[in-house]
Amino acid sequence: MKRILAGLLSCVALHAAAANELEAGLSNDSVNLDLTLNSQANNLDLNMGYLYHEGGRHLLAAGVHARGQTALGNLPATVTLGGLLHHVSDSPFEGSALALGGSAHVKIPDVPGLGIRGTLYYAPSITSFGDADGLFRLETRVTYRVIRNADVFLGYRNIEADVENGGDFRIDEGLFGGLSLKF
Repeated sequence: MKRILAGLLSCVALHAAAANELEAGLSNDSVNLDLTLNSQANNLDLNMGYLYHEGGRHLLAAGVHARGQTALGNLPATVTLGGLLHHVSDSPFEGSALALGGSAHVKIPDVPGLGIRGTLYYAPSITSFGDADGLFRLETRVTYRVIRNADVFLGYRNIEADVENGGDFRIDEGLFGGLSLKF
């Protein structure tokens, strides 16, 4: 798993000049950075993320998503669907999981700049390795476009893994805020 993530990191580094979004988020207990590389030709996104949680917990995530425009409840939305490979390291827990899911970012036309974004991923035990026996990731946020190429956001995140011997391992949970820069 680490080799796969290292390969994806190398790919991201080689194409960093083509990045269309760099996101940074903070909470009382964690900090995260996400980079999205975008192909306008085929509407595919390559995503790479890192989350550090206080106390030495690390989460690396890399994935590929199809992206498109649609309407949800007659509101304009950007939707992504794909897979996200997660690797969690926090002694003694270490595990990986390939989760399927995506996101929807709905714009509110009556309030220019305002949006709501939801993200959901799930990995069953068959796509989980190491100490992980499954993974669940949920994020919701309110976004506001401050200027053409920068958003601010406030949201809630819950990421947890099922442990092979029973129980749950909470990777991160709580309110967070941040900003997103578009290139």
